[in-house]
Amino acid sequence: MSDMIHRGVTSSSLSHPWIFHNVPSHPQSRVQSTTWRGLAIATSPLSPSPSASFAEGVVSTLHMTTTTTAQTIGMISIYIIAANLIYLARRAHLRKMTMKRLWEIRTTREEGMSPILFGGIVFAWQCLVLLFPLVEPFIRITTKGCIFFYSYPKAQGGGYIWEPLSCQHLNANQRAKNQIRFDWHKFAYNIGPTGKDGFRHPPTIERNLPHMDIPKYQIRHWPWRRRMGRWWSSPPPPP
Repeated sequence: MSDMIHRGVTSSSLSHPWIFHNVPSHPQSRVQSTTWRGLAIATSPLSPSPSASFAEGVVSTLHMTTTTTAQTIGMISIYIIAANLIYLARRAHLRKMTMKRLWEIRTTREEGMSPILFGGIVFAWQCLVLLFPLVEPFIRITTKGCIFFYSYPKAQGGGYIWEPLSCQHLNANQRAKNQIRFDWHKFAYNIGPTGKDGFRHPPTIERNLPHMDIPKYQIRHWPWRRRMGRWWSSPPPPP
């Protein structure tokens, strides 16, 4: 009788796996039924092959990666747009002009400006814009000033300018006297011996170099036109 039951289970297990639930709880029968159940599942046409499982895993991983990348790009894009709007709103408020006009000034290539130079100026401007939401509040709190980008098309360059907030009502020439500028543009300077006043003597050459200007201390194109360190200990000239 047990042989008949065993043969019946064995012959029908491939087509009816559920029959194993009715197999007696004899230890040997349970081992044999488990073995045949695994064989039935492995040879079933409905069971996924290893290659199919691997392909599904790859597709799932690619989908997750694509979704994460799209979300990251979206967040970065939103921040860039927000930073530009904050910069334009702040500068337009201080300069008493519209955001549209300020955007046109910063994104219009002037006549005679090469595309490479224009691209460099826009890149330098955007470097400040991306940090502007953090830098501008810090500068306002610590120095009671503001910072912005300015381009010099004829001198083939641009720069970052700091101004006191108390000077915003003045005209451009008066504000320039109180600025601190970190520029990079073309200018002429002497490369001869250094005089007692700290300035260099001819011959003169023209270069496009980074420099700092502090008109309040009569500093122009430092450190190229004047020896480093002399002006720092000198008091500012009388107004």
